[in-house]
Amino acid sequence: SLRVVITCFLNSCKEDFCQPPRYSTLYHFIKHVPDRDLQKQGQTLLEDFKIDEETNQLNNDNNKSKTNALYNEKGFDYIQPWNILEISSTIIAEQLTIVDADLLKRVLPYECLTPSTSGCSRRTPSNNSNRTLSTIDKTIEFFNAVVARVIATILKEQDEEQRSHVIEKWIDVAHQCRKIKNFSSLTAILNGLLSGCIYRLNTAWSYVTQDYQSILEELKKVFGSCADRKEARAILDK
Repeated sequence: SLRVVITCFLNSCKEDFCQPPRYSTLYHFIKHVPDRDLQKQGQTLLEDFKIDEETNQLNNDNNKSKTNALYNEKGFDYIQPWNILEISSTIIAEQLTIVDADLLKRVLPYECLTPSTSGCSRRTPSNNSNRTLSTIDKTIEFFNAVVARVIATILKEQDEEQRSHVIEKWIDVAHQCRKIKNFSSLTAILNGLLSGCIYRLNTAWSYVTQDYQSILEELKKVFGSCADRKEARAILDK
């Protein structure tokens, strides 16, 4: 019956109703559904969402407090940033893969049918700050963050030879991503390395060894913007 179908939908597709802070769809459902049992189920689901929202907010506040306490502690006025050259390329690739996998597992199929809004405009307090990102938007946002990090870590170095070492590092990370079949972060790294502001660093690129340049060319052939995706799919099938 229709009641059974709606009950199954409420139980198996809860995330479709999770629209904080107003939960307008769920409120509309509770208000207009004629069946009292379904109303109770909707109300219970709404209360669960609100409890989860309060818990998440409390956890965020606690994390901020702990972070501020660490900053204010004597001897910890700042956190020394990581030097990317000191971190294993394999570890970086694995960490990127963990985030990518988590984001992709959360993707809701129906959101693939609607245009993404993440790239429409810059976020400002007046327009996008309160908008809940879709699961697709979050994957795009992380992809763009990886591109930006590649560019930033290279450009922040003033010495051209040091820049070449960072370029080689990202090429190695991309190569490790290929080994573990994380094509999303691999493509993001390539986009960063091949962006205009990096690709025009002729002096820095002249210091990049031939081995790394060969690896980059191989990756471009398979995963570049003009590449034939058949080879990439063949790697996935292995």
